[in-house]
Amino acid sequence: MKNELKGKMKIASSLIILLAVGCGIASKRKNDAYDVEVIKYVESSSSTQSFDISERSFWNWPDLHAKFSMRSNLVQEVQALPIDDNPGLFEFKYAFIFQTASQRDTMYSDRSLKHWLFINKMDRVYRIDKEGEIASSLGHNSSFFSTCW
Repeated sequence: MKNELKGKMKIASSLIILLAVGCGIASKRKNDAYDVEVIKYVESSSSTQSFDISERSFWNWPDLHAKFSMRSNLVQEVQALPIDDNPGLFEFKYAFIFQTASQRDTMYSDRSLKHWLFINKMDRVYRIDKEGEIASSLGHNSSFFSTCW
């Protein structure tokens, strides 16, 4: 009887350990991705805005925003891109808003989803995806990133 009880206790202990380890791994995977709110600036046929949209214009026209939510490791992918030392004129087409451990941050992309911008206080960091891998991935996962609208 005692041996049977010891055997059941070992099995129960093993299951508890496996469950705890499994939850820890799942929790770590969840932390690798962010909940991202994406805002797309959608030009209308009656819009009086110029083709190139500045950051200020982007936020001043909320009635021209389309919104989309996703869970993604996009933030890490963009931060791993090379810095663009010669960004030229940046068109604000998308804003990606995400929560880090300490604050809410925003990164921007242009229409092509190849040019990215992080604004941290007064510092601007431009990044470039020359191959367009992120644009391709986003386009395959959602029509929201289509250039048709």
